[in-house]
Amino acid sequence: MFKNDLFLTLNKTAKRTATKRAGTSKTSNLDSPGQRLGPKRNENQYVSPHEIIYTQRGTKFYPGDNTYIGRDHTINSKEHGYVRYYIDPFHPRRRFIGIALSMESVLPRDHFLPTERRFGNILLDSTNPREEQQINDLIHSRIDYSNNLKDMEKKEKIQQQMRDRIQFYNEKEQAFKSKLDTGLKSVWGEEFVSSMSNEDKEFANSFIYSMFKKFQYSENIDASFEYTYNEFVYDNQLKEKRGDLVETINTKRQSIIPKYYSYKPIINKVLTEKIKNTIDFNKLDHNLVLKISEDDKLNMKESLIKEVTSIKPFLYTLENENFKKIVSLLDAKKNPTVSQVFNKSELSELKDKIFVNQLPVTWDEVILSDKKDKKAVPMKFYNDKTKELEDVLINKFSMKQNAKGL
Repeated sequence: MFKNDLFLTLNKTAKRTATKRAGTSKTSNLDSPGQRLGPKRNENQYVSPHEIIYTQRGTKFYPGDNTYIGRDHTINSKEHGYVRYYIDPFHPRRRFIGIALSMESVLPRDHFLPTERRFGNILLDSTNPREEQQINDLIHSRIDYSNNLKDMEKKEKIQQQMRDRIQFYNEKEQAFKSKLDTGLKSVWGEEFVSSMSNEDKEFANSFIYSMFKKFQYSENIDASFEYTYNEFVYDNQLKEKRGDLVETINTKRQSIIPKYYSYKPIINKVLTEKIKNTIDFNKLDHNLVLKISEDDKLNMKESLIKEVTSIKPFLYTLENENFKKIVSLLDAKKNPTVSQVFNKSELSELKDKIFVNQLPVTWDEVILSDKKDKKAVPMKFYNDKTKELEDVLINKFSMKQNAKGL
């Protein structure tokens, strides 16, 4: 009886499964539609914000200036402008897509310059009345343009800050180039520099200044040269590719800030090789010096450290000949080797190692016996032999805080 009930219960709960094989359909043999991947906007084509520029699977192209990438790797525009496909020297293995804010703008931009931005499409300095009228028409046709007095004052303030910033960079470049002629004469010789043509001088000035900006951050002359050389190569290629686009100006779509980027001069291979072999910057004040090998620099550095640390004993006063000699050896103005082989942190560490806060009491004239001596300063001193603190008279010039000339 129990077996029959169990069989009936299982029979009620059991479900019949499909046993017939599924038939084929004609539609399963067809190809799926294409994904329509690839460029949607071409080089120099004008685009508006949020337009699709390139669809892809994976990052064949990376987002550059004024573009962003979506979850499906689609690259879209952020601003009104012109499409640029380019390679950035900072990432030579990547290809970028960016938006230039005007037809004359160049991508990639110099990484050490301010970002190019547009504030309400207001022109900074317009001298052409027709151009000014076009800009004003464009401004007043924008939905987000505001006549509010506070907004106008804010825009003017931002514009002035940008003018000041660009002026600062220009003055910095001019200050460097004014000293460059003297530096080149000391390295290459006055006769060679005088015989250079204006084009050669322009190339040398531009190339060395670009190296100088990169050396300020890396303090590696070889890396600075390689990056600058690649930058000039890419820039020359872009100039050749775009042809007369540099001279073309679209007056109705302009950036608010003035143009502070111009194409690099054409590479001079002879001067490039000469710069690579002879030009270097010292690490203290980044002045132009003759290039020497890293092995020579290391030998000069070790020799100077050995000479300075071997001078003992001394007191912290310029009347002391040993102290005077050490200060003179570590003075970059008197000893050019210092600025060529040491940077600021290395020189500071060496000085801290030599000039301790309190000189050893075993050195000459550190311990005094006359209480009436003006140099004598009472101090507690721990005696290793007696294991007790003793009152002693210390020469005040044995303490770094009294040093003059450091």
